[in-house]
Amino acid sequence: DRAYNGGAWLEKLVNEGCLFVGRMKKDMNYKVTKSLPPKGVGVVRDEKIEVCYKTRSYLKGRTLRRVVFHRQQDDKELVFIPNDLKRSALAIADLYKQRWQIELFFKWIKQNLKIKQFYGTSENAVKLQVLVAMISYALLRLIQQGAAPERRLGEVSIRLRSVLMQRMPLMAVSGNHRICRMIRSSWGWSCCCATRYFST
Repeated sequence: DRAYNGGAWLEKLVNEGCLFVGRMKKDMNYKVTKSLPPKGVGVVRDEKIEVCYKTRSYLKGRTLRRVVFHRQQDDKELVFIPNDLKRSALAIADLYKQRWQIELFFKWIKQNLKIKQFYGTSENAVKLQVLVAMISYALLRLIQQGAAPERRLGEVSIRLRSVLMQRMPLMAVSGNHRICRMIRSSWGWSCCCATRYFST
């Protein structure tokens, strides 16, 4: 997301009244106008800054923030650049964490649901295709949690795709022979095809 730290883009967001939070580029020039006491676990530094561009006057006179946060999981320092002057530094770090989860969500959709091109170019067509992908993801998650909690989501997707045109209970996705015997005794359904596709 550091690719979106261009002055023109950030200035456009500020002028339109948007609040943003992103990772700060290492070579971004700035001057500290006020240092705030760091509050919250992991907060190393909280500063009000003005960004300085060498050739352009982007964000001139605009006050932004520079929040340095130490992430304990990997012992890494993250430097955020938000324009929200009201939220606490810890809340800023949490907002970025939530935003990153959304990034990972769409990355998974792109990799596993194969949205590599859009079939339509209108805004409505793009929205519909993304919504279909999100519904597919939600259904896969429900199937995984109910029938195959021990399997990864991508694995469940691959296994379902391989038997998409076959009629069988969703519980057969688990590949668990005990569950298959329960299904067979309850529903009178033969699990031979399921064990062929889903055996571990």
